[in-house]
Amino acid sequence: MQNLATQDRTEPPNPTANDMLADYPVREYVAAMAAELALMARWDGDEALAAALDAVSQQAARQPVSSIPVPRAEESPARPD
Repeated sequence: MQNLATQDRTEPPNPTANDMLADYPVREYVAAMAAELALMARWDGDEALAAALDAVSQQAARQPVSSIPVPRAEESPARPD
């Protein structure tokens, strides 16, 4: 483990948004949640909603064709106050 005094300061201490997204299986979570919600909709008798949620679950389970790059914090435009 590096001492803080000798730590390389050229690298930012916080991960970028892209690094964080790689650690979280967002598409898997959305697919699972949509499947659960589809079951709930069926249980409530709403087959149309269940079918729509099933479609969402199936789409989320597929690998994305392309992804939209997430800008790093230093590249993002400043938010107006």
